[in-house]
Amino acid sequence: MIDHVRRIPAETLDHSAYHQDFAHHLSHLSGVVWKLERSQTFREVNDPSWRALMAGRWHHSLTLLEAERDLVRAQVRRNTDQRVTIRRIRIVEASLSPYLQWELNALRILAEEGFEVRALQAEHVAHLERAGQLPELVIIGDRVLYDVQYEADWTPCGARRIIDPSAIRSARSQIAHLFELGEPLLEFFDREVAPLPAPVPPSADSRPSWTLPRRSPPAADLAEDDFPSLTQMPAPPRDDLPPTTPAHRPRPLEPPPHPPRRR
Repeated sequence: MIDHVRRIPAETLDHSAYHQDFAHHLSHLSGVVWKLERSQTFREVNDPSWRALMAGRWHHSLTLLEAERDLVRAQVRRNTDQRVTIRRIRIVEASLSPYLQWELNALRILAEEGFEVRALQAEHVAHLERAGQLPELVIIGDRVLYDVQYEADWTPCGARRIIDPSAIRSARSQIAHLFELGEPLLEFFDREVAPLPAPVPPSADSRPSWTLPRRSPPAADLAEDDFPSLTQMPAPPRDDLPPTTPAHRPRPLEPPPHPPRRR
C-alpha cells in the first residue's frame, strides 16, 4: 500500500502548515509515531552540521552533531513523560551517499540515547519500487499519515495530509513490518559506517537518481485494492518532521518528539 500513497486523495500543506499540523496531532498523543525514510539525500540548509558536511568539514560536522546530544536526551525524557514512542526505519542502499553517511552518524546519537531506529537494505523494498522510489512517510498514531513533499533538489516543502483510517492502518502495518525486518541502527552503524573514511561532499550540480512525482492522480483513478492488507512487508530533518522532535533530525531530531530535522 505504501507504494500507492501518492495516489491517495490528500490535503496539501506547505512547510509551515505541515509543522503546525504535526505539532497539533502530536501534542496529546500517547502512542507510536512511525517514520519511513527512503531518499539517499536531502538538503538541510538550516542545519549547521549539514552545511559543514557540504563545505568538506567532516570532523567539524560530527562535532556539531555531538553537541546536540543533550537536546536528544531531553527529548527522550519528554517522550517518556508523554508516553510517546518514535520508531523510524531508514532504507539504505549498498553504496552510502555522503548525505546518508552523515545522517547515519546523527541517527547513531538518537539510537544511543534511546530512540528506536533501524536500518534496512534497499533490496528488501525493491518489490515495492517497480514504479518508482517509495515516498517519505510519517504516521502519528491512528490520526494522520503525512506524505512528506520535496522540491526537485530534495529541499523539504511541506506534506500531503491523509486522514483516511484504512489508509493509515495499512501504511502503519507495512511500515511496522519493514521495521521488524530492519537491523538495529547501532549494529548496522558499527559494521557498515564506522569504518568509512570521511565522505567527499557532493557537487552543487549533482542530482538525485530518482525523479520526484509532480502531482497525484485524480481520486477517480483510485481503486479499492490500493489499500490491501499487507502481511508481506514492512523513515520530513530535515525539515520534514517538524523541528521539535529528535526523531526528525537525523536528522537528530523531530517535532515535539524530536529537534531539527535530520530530521
